Amino acid sequence: TTMYDVDWFEAFGSKLLVCTKSAHTIYEIRQRQYHEIFRAKHKGIAINELYLSNEFFAFVSTTPGRITVADLVKRDQFHWNVLQYDNIYSLSISGAVLNMIYGGGINFYLNLGRYDLHKREPINNVVLSEGALQSIILQLELRTTSQLLVYKIFNASGNLPVYVRGANGELVKTFPDCNFLAVEGEYVIYFKSGNQNELCIWTNKNPDDDSVKLELDGNLSRCSKRCISSSLLVLTFGNNCFKIIDFQKATCLNEIKFDVMEAFGEPIQILVTQYYFVLLQVIPKKQQKERKGRTKQVPSGNYQLGWIIYDFKAKVDSAALQ
Repeated sequence: TTMYDVDWFEAFGSKLLVCTKSAHTIYEIRQRQYHEIFRAKHKGIAINELYLSNEFFAFVSTTPGRITVADLVKRDQFHWNVLQYDNIYSLSISGAVLNMIYGGGINFYLNLGRYDLHKREPINNVVLSEGALQSIILQLELRTTSQLLVYKIFNASGNLPVYVRGANGELVKTFPDCNFLAVEGEYVIYFKSGNQNELCIWTNKNPDDDSVKLELDGNLSRCSKRCISSSLLVLTFGNNCFKIIDFQKATCLNEIKFDVMEAFGEPIQILVTQYYFVLLQVIPKKQQKERKGRTKQVPSGNYQLGWIIYDFKAKVDSAALQ
């Protein structure tokens, strides 16, 4: 399938979002072919004002004060009419909950609106900022679970804390001068700006207890990829290695150094399951060469895409699948 005049695209599961200058279009892959299942006009592409999951697609409508949601399973759409806002910082979907971070109101507080996509009704509205926003927000990171709302605001005035709130919006914990890496269930995993080799793990089970600390050989601020699979946190450190951490036990299970990354750069894609770490990587193409009655594979001088699979259940192994 060839698509033209594409300004933006992204994929999630079996769905593909394609944005042109005038419309958002969703395709679903079936039998190796993409089939159009949804199309809507838009007022202009703003990446922070749209979000795709395998079940829903949410975007800011052309009608002021309205978020449009396409149900990609039921093949219909509905709207969330929100309070007046001045600026939307992000839309995101966690499970069946749509999160919208926006600035608005008389004092221009930073707010989080939450909407139940299955019941098609608002859940609550949480004020994220402790006061009016005095400077421009440069970046905002938000992670949500069924129990926690975790976020950090980056603005021009300085380094703000990591805030942890309960599902109803009550403030549970703050971590000053920190950056969080991951949030899973009742766990928040972060590191301090002053000690970037120390992984900190906090749980909402015992919110008043100190975080458990784990010393790592590696600068966490340079962690380029992070993935969670079950109770495992997989951290990728540039083109050097990845580490497998059981965050419930606060234990580093393994560190695996890449054997091909140094020569061929960072992977195109990283996939993580409960047992495997998979890289889509440029690798040298080999050819068979006979010499003295023996067949041997030697580099051909050409390159190809290959899967490099690390099995971290037991013995570490890697193999390139042609």
